[in-house]
Amino acid sequence: MNTFTDTIAALATPAGRGAVGIIRLSGNNAEAIAAKVCGGLRGTRNRVMTRVVLTDSEGAAYDDALACVMREPNSYTGQTVVEIYAHGSPSILAHTLETLYKSGARPAEPGEFTRRAMLNGKLDLLQAEAVCDLIEASTPISARNALGYLKGAVSHMINEVWDSLTAVIANVAAEVDYPEDDIPALTLAGIQAGLENAAATLQKLLDSYERGRFIKDGISVAIAGPPNAGKSSLFNALLGYDRAIVTEIAGTTRDSLSESVILDGHRVVLHDTAGLRDTADVIEAEGVRRAKEIIDNARLTLYVVDGSCGHRPPAYAPNTILIINKCDLPHIEYDGAVYVSALTGLGIDELVDRIKSAAVIPETGDVYISNARHAHAIRQSLDGVAAARDAIANGIPPDVALGELEFALNALAELTGKTVSEAVLNQIFEKFCVGK
Repeated sequence: MNTFTDTIAALATPAGRGAVGIIRLSGNNAEAIAAKVCGGLRGTRNRVMTRVVLTDSEGAAYDDALACVMREPNSYTGQTVVEIYAHGSPSILAHTLETLYKSGARPAEPGEFTRRAMLNGKLDLLQAEAVCDLIEASTPISARNALGYLKGAVSHMINEVWDSLTAVIANVAAEVDYPEDDIPALTLAGIQAGLENAAATLQKLLDSYERGRFIKDGISVAIAGPPNAGKSSLFNALLGYDRAIVTEIAGTTRDSLSESVILDGHRVVLHDTAGLRDTADVIEAEGVRRAKEIIDNARLTLYVVDGSCGHRPPAYAPNTILIINKCDLPHIEYDGAVYVSALTGLGIDELVDRIKSAAVIPETGDVYISNARHAHAIRQSLDGVAAARDAIANGIPPDVALGELEFALNALAELTGKTVSEAVLNQIFEKFCVGK
């Protein structure tokens, strides 16, 4: 069983060959164990890079490296942390880890360094999750939002709500438990104002979720339409390279292809789907089913029609841009459509502008919640606050409002990790890389 006080070690840089590989240790005996491998490490100054010689368990030197000791509590995890900067040979790094394990360390579990940081009060759970989001950020915008999380922008807002709710709860509880005592209490107007402020903050965070989700996960855009309309050609044109197979045979695309492009700093996930038509072919029919599922879940659909065929498109949904392809040939005219030639590139720039204006959600603040768990907890807390506010306004006994407020507070406690279950923590941290 892991105690989170024993010493762990792991590679903190990606596996493979590179100029430098970093190995990280954390725990009560991190410095002593590292010193068995790093000749010259003992007695070094705190947080100062030191040149060391790496030696195996038999004392044979095998690398010239650097190391840094960050003694508790002033480290990432709150425990003593040692980082070893070796040459990035997979053999050297594997040998170093093996020697550390023989010397008393154990392999770190995914996210265990960050989990220890949270358990030692260096981060709350919101900030800990932001570490993973920052590592996985695919655009500068998503990195900036994750950094805001990590610096505590969301945590600060949640803590303000927490303080406001606890003040109200203390006063309501005092009136419930000691109705005859002369206890200074908030006025009814003061209680309602506190609840209104808490609700406004929670609602602001909840309203940011849609944009935050797209910042983190990307904006889903489906390319749909009948067979042989040029969907795959358009997919390739938007990507800037040949990703999908293009032939003159209708129904070439049987399954969807997904790739990402960056538009104005936003990640847009393009889906090339099977042609929409009735078919007796079992495989093609499954492709059509999957295409419809992707269209239903996409933020935006590009409905592509072969304009040279002279056929007008069917009615389409509001979140759809009609694309008249092959506009370099004689083609139909249709109001509101974008005319492109996937073959020549004509009209692609205009289409990109339309995608950006239709799919990218405008900025409304400095930080956006981007995690479904966070949105769920905030929604629960907001529901509790609203129910308590209504109860107090309608003269319902205060113990009813107290129950709703405690429900709201418990949701916030799970959000920040104050009372989160072990199962939830395991689920969160197993998504991390091992060295973080």
